Amino acid sequence: MMKIRGFSMLELLIAMVIIGAAMIPFLGMMLWGHQKTELTVDQVVAENVALTYLEFVHSKDYKEIDGSINYPPADLVKKPDDFKAFLKVEETFPITIPGSDQSAVTLECKLATVTVTWKHMGKKKELKLADVFIK
Repeated sequence: MMKIRGFSMLELLIAMVIIGAAMIPFLGMMLWGHQKTELTVDQVVAENVALTYLEFVHSKDYKEIDGSINYPPADLVKKPDDFKAFLKVEETFPITIPGSDQSAVTLECKLATVTVTWKHMGKKKELKLADVFIK
C-alpha cells in the first residue's frame, strides 16, 4: 500500500504568511498609483476650467476686457463644486517690439490670469494659467 503524503496545516499557514508579506509592497504601489491618477485627473479638470475661462475672455472685445469682466455663465463652465476659479485681468501695459530698421512698434496689451483651487487628499492645490491679449 502506498502512503500519500500531503501538506500539513502548519505548512500551508506558513506559506500563506510568506505570500501575504510579499504582497504588501505591491499593494502599496497600487495605492500610490491610484493617488497619482486621482491627482492627474484633478489637474486635467482644473486646466479645463481655466482654459474655459480664458476662452470666455477671448470671446470678448478688447475694450470689454477689464477688471469688471463677468465670469462665464454657469452652464458654460462645467466644474465640480470643490473646484474654485478666480479670474483677474491686469490693467493695460505696453509691449515694445523692435523693428528691423531701428524703429519700434508699441502694442497695448492686457494680462488675464485664471487661478483654480481644489483640495486633494486634504491639501490645497492650485493651478494658474495666464494669457496676454493684444489690441
